[in-house]
Amino acid sequence: MEENEIYLSVISPIHNEEAHVVELYFRLSKALAQLDKPYEIIFVDDGSTDRTYALIKDLKLRDEKIKIIRFIRNFGQPLAVTAGFNQAKGKVIVSIEGSLKSPPEEIPHLLAELDKGYDVVIGSTSIHHVSLIYRPLIRLINWFVSKLTGITIQDYDCLLMAYKRGAVKMILQCRERSPFIRALVSWLGLKTSEIIIDMNKTHSSTKTVFDLLKTDFELITSFSVLPIRFLSSIGIFMGSLAVILGILWLIQSYILGISNMVMLAFLSITFGIQLYGLAFLSKYVAKIYLQIQGRPYYIIDEVIE
Repeated sequence: MEENEIYLSVISPIHNEEAHVVELYFRLSKALAQLDKPYEIIFVDDGSTDRTYALIKDLKLRDEKIKIIRFIRNFGQPLAVTAGFNQAKGKVIVSIEGSLKSPPEEIPHLLAELDKGYDVVIGSTSIHHVSLIYRPLIRLINWFVSKLTGITIQDYDCLLMAYKRGAVKMILQCRERSPFIRALVSWLGLKTSEIIIDMNKTHSSTKTVFDLLKTDFELITSFSVLPIRFLSSIGIFMGSLAVILGILWLIQSYILGISNMVMLAFLSITFGIQLYGLAFLSKYVAKIYLQIQGRPYYIIDEVIE
């Protein structure tokens, strides 16, 4: 199959998905056959240690439309998608989870939306899939993150997306380790549309509020320096105030009569803020460290076309 014959490339990063990969293939094949356009399916084995790789090799023997990329170890889903981008030959590229979280049957809906003139179409799961207890918290966190980063996306976790080739070329020019392809698309200013998809009812999410906060912490430190600026200003203010109150503490018996408990409470608050600031600074330093090492983002062990 020549490169100019392929209309659609579907990229699926997989890591220890022996329970899902065969079903994923058959459902993908059925959905893509209905499009009546040439396509390829790119499985990126992200360092699986179970039978996943053996299963996709067996599938490759029966279907020449399959391409396999195998990493030497686990590098993470975003880099697996990036490797697929570099190998994809289609005019349109779609990414989808190997876990069957997003139904392959939704792909035609994304392509129909893409034909309306968008560069990227983002699939999002409805907040109604989330417990009623967590919905207000999720809305609040998403609002806060959007204010800090300038990026407004409902669902950062769903991988189902459709891209025009020009958009993928722009994404590949961004040489960074950000795990948020969706946020990167927003940062690039590409013309995007976000549609609600029906999340696979057989997929059970184990994410907690802690996981959500961890994800947002990663997102903020990847796309905004406002926390550093804010904490720097707070640090200067609190440090200056601590020095002033420290001096007042020494002369309290003569003038102010401030109790020791008030001073200890203030020092505890100051110490807490410093720890939060240290957490943010450590994250930024770690990102800089990884970036300047110059190591390849991923290493491919084998490509089977």
